[in-house]
Amino acid sequence: MIDSATLSLLSSSQARRQGSFIVERVSSRLVAWVGLGALLAACSPDSSLKVNNHLPVASIVSHADGDEVLEDSAIPFRGKGTDVDDRAADLEAAGWASGELLCDWTALDDDGGVGCDGWVPRASDLVDGSWSVDLEVRDDAGGSAFASASLDVLSSDAPVATILSPDDGTVAYADQPLSVYGQASDDLDAPERLLATWSSSLDGVLLEDVFDAAGDSRTSLSLSEGIHDLVLTATDTTDRAASDAILVTVFATNTDPTCTFTSPVDGGSGRPDAPTEASVTVADGEESAERLRLDIVSDRDGLLFEDAPDADGTFTADVEDLSVGTHLLTLTVDDTGGGRCTETIAYTIGTAPVIELTAPTDGDVTNEGDTVAFSATVTDGEDAAVDLGVEWTSDLDGVLASGAPDGADISAFSTDTLSLGDHTITVAATDRDTQTSERVFTLGVNGLPDAPEVSLAPDPAVTDNALVECADVLG
Repeated sequence: MIDSATLSLLSSSQARRQGSFIVERVSSRLVAWVGLGALLAACSPDSSLKVNNHLPVASIVSHADGDEVLEDSAIPFRGKGTDVDDRAADLEAAGWASGELLCDWTALDDDGGVGCDGWVPRASDLVDGSWSVDLEVRDDAGGSAFASASLDVLSSDAPVATILSPDDGTVAYADQPLSVYGQASDDLDAPERLLATWSSSLDGVLLEDVFDAAGDSRTSLSLSEGIHDLVLTATDTTDRAASDAILVTVFATNTDPTCTFTSPVDGGSGRPDAPTEASVTVADGEESAERLRLDIVSDRDGLLFEDAPDADGTFTADVEDLSVGTHLLTLTVDDTGGGRCTETIAYTIGTAPVIELTAPTDGDVTNEGDTVAFSATVTDGEDAAVDLGVEWTSDLDGVLASGAPDGADISAFSTDTLSLGDHTITVAATDRDTQTSERVFTLGVNGLPDAPEVSLAPDPAVTDNALVECADVLG
């Protein structure tokens, strides 16, 4: 029996056309498309009914042929199906990847969509690095449609992570944050897509963040007291990770280092034409000596040295070309925890006085009791005569005279009390910087003869001859 919908179609112009009676099935509803002659034939006992099913259409919407996907990563696989005969909800679909089931059979949603998440294999496990995905859509009459895409799988290495600061073996303090700096890179992911994780073997995960666009991770961490393996881990979008680690020893708090000059001595002096040896000794209660930083500064010449001590806590170097004058040399030692030690000494660079002996001359001889005049011209390149000290000494009589030269740079005195004998005379001049120079010469002092004894024999002596007197002088 023909329903009212079919009868309404008969009244249309298309229904008046001659032709065969064809019924198409659309979503379980029969719609009759008939010609007038066909309608009459359908009422005859010899009429026949022919039904055709249209195949669905399948398409992959998440990927296209030749798309690149990253190995060992999750991807969303999405497809779409349509059918002129059926509603979307009456279709079902399934997906495969390289022949293995990726998405099991499931009904399409109202918009004809279907999908699931898949996992991309490693490129090394594929032939030529190609990975095919396939979609099949079928209707309830058994009609099927297929779509396929061949994807290029990109291989990916794990990121590279490096801790740049602090150094391995560093010392830190529980009451001070520790500044850390690391870098990471990846062959595929941009730096800002990499996850940065700072962790400790004692304190666990300390910080999770992303690296910046330059691949840097800079932060400050608080660590508990103890010995830590401090680890920086970089993780890319495929969950591949790489780490770098350093050893950090954490003390409760920091103490200042100790330091001292061993040379030159405080108040010492040197000459401008000779190097000055600077030697120091340092120590620290928490850090090894070579992790300390020291500098030696002159208030006249500026920075002389900036270095680290040797492992035994010593540092020695020669200072060349110190300017003439008195220097305040300051030693400063810093540890990594902000502790500091300083020591300052005075050290003078200058020339020694110059002595020109004028009297007596070397090798002179004088008689006992004679007055001997001593004089010398004494000058200094830096100091005035009044600031010089001059001393005359004899190896036989000791100090003969001392004092500053006069305004004419003359040091002079006289004496008549020199002992009998050969004297070694030393004149020494010292300036304010304790620079000293000497001149040495010899002076002989002869003893006077005793009064002669004269005797006549016979006494009285009588002769017609001339008398001759003889005397022996002793001494």
